[in-house]
Amino acid sequence: MLLCSCVAMVLCVAVLLCVGVLPCPHTPLLRPPQVTWQIIRDSMGQILYELSSMKFKDTFKEGEAKVKKDFDEIYENIQLAFRNLED
Repeated sequence: MLLCSCVAMVLCVAVLLCVGVLPCPHTPLLRPPQVTWQIIRDSMGQILYELSSMKFKDTFKEGEAKVKKDFDEIYENIQLAFRNLED
């Protein structure tokens, strides 16, 4: 009886390996590329500079509408950069 259970378990594992449910231990796992701080910093240097410069925006000198427009542009650039990073 124990032999039948072991054979049945080995057959189940073999089927799962063939179907692709279990990863084969002899093939490398395919992982999605990892996004690191280094990748973000290299690809978004200008955006990071713009973000750090936001604190110097003066609504009295430049006008609230102009500053808001600048912030919206930075926001759109950030979204676009992260979308491009995913590709």
